[in-house]
Amino acid sequence: AYSAGYFQSKILQGRSPDVDCVLCNRGCRYVRRWTVNRIVLRSRRQSGYGERRKGNMKIAVINEVSASIRNEDIVNALHKTTNAEVLNVGMKNPEQTPSLTYIHTSYMAAVLLNTGSCDFVIGGCGTGQGFLNGVLQFPGVVCGLIVEPLDAWLFSQINGGNCVSLPLNKGYGWAGSINLEYIFENCLQTRPGRLS
Repeated sequence: AYSAGYFQSKILQGRSPDVDCVLCNRGCRYVRRWTVNRIVLRSRRQSGYGERRKGNMKIAVINEVSASIRNEDIVNALHKTTNAEVLNVGMKNPEQTPSLTYIHTSYMAAVLLNTGSCDFVIGGCGTGQGFLNGVLQFPGVVCGLIVEPLDAWLFSQINGGNCVSLPLNKGYGWAGSINLEYIFENCLQTRPGRLS
């Protein structure tokens, strides 16, 4: 088995890797496309992402109907842990209309990130799985499911993504707002991508 570094070195040298694709067993067109996309994502992450965090970062908070009751907790935790500009674009309470689902909020997150309207998106739903799966269907979004502060630190250091999905009903009990503060400290205050 060849490592991703092998493919990257061959492509950066302008040559095709001499291996068959694991998907179709003919040529390496799919492997090459996958590797080129990973190189582009890594170079985007390393070139500008950490620099935007040093300045006045724009963070979008997008809540859907089942997690909208936690909107105030998220915004307060962000104001306590970072000096970023917070764009509260989702639902702020369950009575608000129109009622948004994780399908709507994941599309909104992708639009905000790909148009450059924000640098980072904080979203989620009851378990975090719906928003995560929805937002990962769009290009330019690197999202992780963050349950506890260690997840946030590892996501920031290894993945260096631009979006997090939080479980805002499942396991959200006493001190849930404190957990959010610790998550944002570990995800947003440390320089990303040191372990990647």
